[in-house]
Amino acid sequence: MSKKLYIAFFIVLIVLAIISFYILRNRDNATLMEINSTKLIVSGDLDKEYKIGNLNRLYNSEVQFNGNIIKTVDLKTVFDSIGITAENNYKIQISGEEKVIETKLMNIENYFLTENEENFTLFDSSGNLLLENIGNIYLVNLHEDWDIGLNIIDPETNIINLMPSDFSISNYKISSFKSNSVAISNEEDIFQEIQYDKKKIIDLNEFLEFPQIRTTVVDHNGEKVTYEDGFIEIAGNVFNLIDKNGRIVLEDLKGIIVNTPVYNINDVYLDSMHYLKKDEQVLIIIINGLGYHQYVNAYNNGDIPFLQTQTIANRSLTAYEPTTENALKEMFNYENENLFNQMKSINNESIYISNFKYIENENLKYIKVEDGDNNYFYDDDTFLKIEDIIPNNNSLIVSNFTDYEKNALAFGPNSDEALKALKDLDNYISQISDMWPGNIIITSDSGIHETEDGEGASGQFRFEDLFVPYIIIEK
Repeated sequence: MSKKLYIAFFIVLIVLAIISFYILRNRDNATLMEINSTKLIVSGDLDKEYKIGNLNRLYNSEVQFNGNIIKTVDLKTVFDSIGITAENNYKIQISGEEKVIETKLMNIENYFLTENEENFTLFDSSGNLLLENIGNIYLVNLHEDWDIGLNIIDPETNIINLMPSDFSISNYKISSFKSNSVAISNEEDIFQEIQYDKKKIIDLNEFLEFPQIRTTVVDHNGEKVTYEDGFIEIAGNVFNLIDKNGRIVLEDLKGIIVNTPVYNINDVYLDSMHYLKKDEQVLIIIINGLGYHQYVNAYNNGDIPFLQTQTIANRSLTAYEPTTENALKEMFNYENENLFNQMKSINNESIYISNFKYIENENLKYIKVEDGDNNYFYDDDTFLKIEDIIPNNNSLIVSNFTDYEKNALAFGPNSDEALKALKDLDNYISQISDMWPGNIIITSDSGIHETEDGEGASGQFRFEDLFVPYIIIEK
């Protein structure tokens, strides 16, 4: 290679080095801390874990220790860099090699970290050494929060909300699981080396009898498995279901249902196909927001006189996360088959009547419900649309009624406003039943629970939201 080529190659290396330096220099601290993470992890009752490293970029103070000046950064600055703000409803647990310090999150500006050779040390403002070889910082939510953690429920009770911080420093055991086996040889012998993974296992029997009949484990994406055996692992700020060999069965769990109902929202698909294959018409009425517990209250209190004349509803498990879109997806899809596509394949048109288009399917004819009397409620208008469509003799009609949900969210699921909407809807269903010659399936997308301020809310892993009524009126 010529001398000029050597020089050119050397210049290119220098330019690349300078560019790389400026790119890294200008990255924000949070990104750098994620890329160059060491061993310190902020975990606990958070949506995700954070890894902390490269503290030298954040150093903003000094402490004197054993006659030496040590550069440090206060914990508030560290937390600010990863987007965690000090809140009254949290405390922190800082875990060192031999002890743990616990304090309110509001006090973190009085604690100082330094990093040395990938080890972290904690001082107070007077320079007293508090902890060495810090491995974890846990945030502990002081309030019950069913939006995070692992929720365990049965059809009538929210049994317990387990937070990751419940197992930060206690309430777990370490179990070892064989992960690998390798043959190692030296000059004279060959011997086997067995490797094990250590996992933090929690014993649910400390909180309830576990397992029970039909125990269902659900992850954050709504995937469900029936619990047969294995363990619940706590890994950082998530819970996993692992088998007896330590392999993950289901990751990032959201909840566990014990004594799971036999009925599932998929029954809408199965029962509809059952009738349609016999050339029987099906009309599906979805009452948005009506949980099974509220249906039973209304049934027992005489708020739904027509439905009281029918066999009491079965309790059905809806989709997680309990939203209208998720529920309708599970209602009309089963084992890679779609109800409306099935209808199209046999040249039958499916009709969808609703004030909002919750279902997207090219084989489903959508009829939009307009607010005819401009009162921001739609059940009366939906009823009139169904009344107009019935003479067309369609094989399958799907409808959403939304007034109960609107009032239940605004005023609470037990409010007079919500029950008035439910009673009006009961009357509409009675009239539809008189007009419709086929079978009627009545269910809900999800339930609604009452908040502390008396309003309604939905979307959580709790019995009020996840169990809905399921009724069939056969003709």
